[in-house]
Amino acid sequence: MSQMVREFLASRLTLPVLAAWGARIAGSDFVSLSKYEWLTTERLEQIHQELSLAAERLGRHNLRPVRLCWVFEYLRIYFAARADGTSLACYVQNAPQISVVEVEKVVEEFLAS
Repeated sequence: MSQMVREFLASRLTLPVLAAWGARIAGSDFVSLSKYEWLTTERLEQIHQELSLAAERLGRHNLRPVRLCWVFEYLRIYFAARADGTSLACYVQNAPQISVVEVEKVVEEFLAS
């Protein structure tokens, strides 16, 4: 994984509202961090693969998703895919008291870096 991406992950993904995150560089390893036992590395990698496929399938219909957000009963997943094949997923509890502004800012910075 490139040093620039490693530095980004280490410096930006320490937000207390994050339940977990996962990232992949095209052709490279998957890295993740989770605060919850049920969000294992294997599960996060599997979810990440499915999110990547969903974004790819949307592209086949002339939609060019850059940033996506799925909202579930207990979890929000923010997914971003850059043109170089690097992708990031941030997992946040879906609760009214949790502000996602900082997470959205991190996703935007990820896309711009």
